[in-house]
Amino acid sequence: MPNPSTPPRRVRFATRYRHLIRCALAAAVLAALAFGAFFVDLAVTRWALASRLGVEPAWRIGSDVTDWIDLTEVFGHGYGALMIFLAVFLLDVPGRRFLPRMIAATATAGIVGNLAKCLIPRIRPRHFLHPLALPETTVWDAFLGPPRWPGGPNVEAALPSGHTALAVGLAMALAWRYPRGRWYFAFLAAVVAVQRVVSGNHWLSDTLLGAALAVMVAGAILYWPWRPPWVPSRTPASPSGANDPELSGD
Repeated sequence: MPNPSTPPRRVRFATRYRHLIRCALAAAVLAALAFGAFFVDLAVTRWALASRLGVEPAWRIGSDVTDWIDLTEVFGHGYGALMIFLAVFLLDVPGRRFLPRMIAATATAGIVGNLAKCLIPRIRPRHFLHPLALPETTVWDAFLGPPRWPGGPNVEAALPSGHTALAVGLAMALAWRYPRGRWYFAFLAAVVAVQRVVSGNHWLSDTLLGAALAVMVAGAILYWPWRPPWVPSRTPASPSGANDPELSGD
């Protein structure tokens, strides 16, 4: 616990470092889960694409739930993030000064996720699996050759999931400003990851790696101990009741 006489600025620095460590640990756990997911990728994707492969799954998701999952993709899209930030700008006047960092965290997470696709080309599952696929096909066959330049064939852009990376970055940015809704934002990001798998656009490991990258990138931008010149050293609590990220220890 910090000494009560410690200057507020040092208290905020200590708090931010604690959050950075948490983000690093969360990213490490997600990366480890992604490695483990390589061994179940094929089974999960074959279930998700059972109807396309002409196989009757053991159980299927209802059409209403599937439609809802498809609609949540907007939370992992740039246009969806833009609409959300526009609402924040209009409704949270005291929090407008935090928008640049929130937008930077979201956009950078999405950009890094999309650039990382160039390092390890991997075929998207809906293009990799088809009714004529050989039974001995393994998930490792979806990996292609050396790194490719940005703007290459979209069919080879599976790893990692850019939508999931942006959704996780957006969820972290919103939770940073509105901590009371952090579990709801995390839930929306998780559903985006599910949508990417169910739609056949990504393998399960793609979404986990996208989330790991986003946690590292967005966490560094949101919680790195620095203060932009336009943010005062002491800021009063928001009249709306929203916590001020510069003062909150949570």
